[in-house]
Amino acid sequence: MNYIKIPSIPQEISRIACGTASLAGTNGGYCFGNSHLEDIPSVLNTCTDQGINILDWAPIYGFHYV
Repeated sequence: MNYIKIPSIPQEISRIACGTASLAGTNGGYCFGNSHLEDIPSVLNTCTDQGINILDWAPIYGFHYV
């Protein structure tokens, strides 16, 4: 994984982020398909295992599930 340094953040940030809107599934209002709550930890763990250390998330994604 490649990382960048942002002066105002002490930790280096991965160049790839994990976008979590798709984890909201159809009930989240984004129509990305049927994501299941039990799959979310596996997705996030896979991202961190690959060195991704930044998430793109918002409280509205999945109505606060992510």
